Amino acid sequence: MKKFIKITACLLALCCVAFAFSACVKDITVTINDSGTKTEAEVKTEMTVSEAIEKAGIELGEKDETEPSKDETIKEDTTEITIKRYAKVTVVKGKDKKEVELVGGKVEEAVKKAGFTLGETDKVDVDKNAYLKDGMTITISEAAKVSLTVDGKTNTVSTYTTTVKELLDEQKITLGKDELVVGDSTTATVSLNDAFTGASVTG
Repeated sequence: MKKFIKITACLLALCCVAFAFSACVKDITVTINDSGTKTEAEVKTEMTVSEAIEKAGIELGEKDETEPSKDETIKEDTTEITIKRYAKVTVVKGKDKKEVELVGGKVEEAVKKAGFTLGETDKVDVDKNAYLKDGMTITISEAAKVSLTVDGKTNTVSTYTTTVKELLDEQKITLGKDELVVGDSTTATVSLNDAFTGASVTG
């Protein structure tokens, strides 16, 4: 009889513990910020951050980091989880090329870490505020200084264009014929679709 009473008491104690634990676990909504993309997820407190992210259908890479950390427990006051993606990227400027690794970084940070300084006329081929993606290439273009003479008036312009036609279109210059003189001292004529390699373009 005493043995039966002890077993019953133990079972009651276990039931009380289980009930108390279940009473503490609550369903909450958290926002998961994955490189600027936000997802609302229904999770339970006492889950780990990794479990919550998995429940939301989002995969984590081995080198990705989170805030709070992956093993941290979700609390009732947890409102947002931030995923910081690992990325190894290549930054190219002219003939210089460098690879850098960041976690949760943006394009501008990668350019800085690669040791490049952006000049006033430099242009990056992707948004400087964009989050990095593993394997991406960031190209920095330096504006070319071109001496442009039109109707006897000469101006020095900065351009990212690569052909004579693109330069003239950019400067909103219309020609009456499809040939013109290019270069510092040369008198050779070229087609509008040719690339300009000299320091001046004369129309």
